[in-house]
Amino acid sequence: MKEDGTNPVPIREEIELLIFNAEKINEHGKRAERIVSGMMQFGYSEQSEKRPDQVNRTVQTLCNVVYHSYVQSHMGYKCELLIETDPAVTTVKYIPEEIARALNNIMINAFDAVKDQENKKVIVSTKLAGNKVQIKVEDNGVGIPVSIRSKIFEPFFTTKPTLEGTGLGLSIAHEIVVKGHDGNLFYQPAAVQGSIFVMELPVG
Repeated sequence: MKEDGTNPVPIREEIELLIFNAEKINEHGKRAERIVSGMMQFGYSEQSEKRPDQVNRTVQTLCNVVYHSYVQSHMGYKCELLIETDPAVTTVKYIPEEIARALNNIMINAFDAVKDQENKKVIVSTKLAGNKVQIKVEDNGVGIPVSIRSKIFEPFFTTKPTLEGTGLGLSIAHEIVVKGHDGNLFYQPAAVQGSIFVMELPVG
């Protein structure tokens, strides 16, 4: 119908409107699909069992996978990724797949946060702090305004554009760490610029 040059102007205008509406329906349909998918994944699975595993190995493997996956889906993206593991962190009883999922969500946010920086940098580190293992993700992005810091772990809260974020990434990570592992996940501003997310897992 669009290619038919004999259609009068009102008909052509209606066709353009139909095409525009169809595109919007498609966009919002895909967003709804992502939200539903996130909701289905939301929450800690009580069927999973903690088992002794090496945190440093999980972190190193996951970091490389997430970075290369992100680069492939964002043409021309380059970021300095540093992985700093504490040798004092050895075997801890946790669910590697769940912690990897939480770390994946936090890292993607970090890569998003530095998009507009000239010298992009993300640092992922582990540290033994008393009876806890800390996994930190630090970026040199713009940081998070004080006014919204209390909301960042709430489901569906996002600062990303409408079609880019569902607001479930950090809330899923929080659920996994806090409810699933009796740990803690919190945000703190970087010393100079950017954000630091700290994941804490109990040892033993």
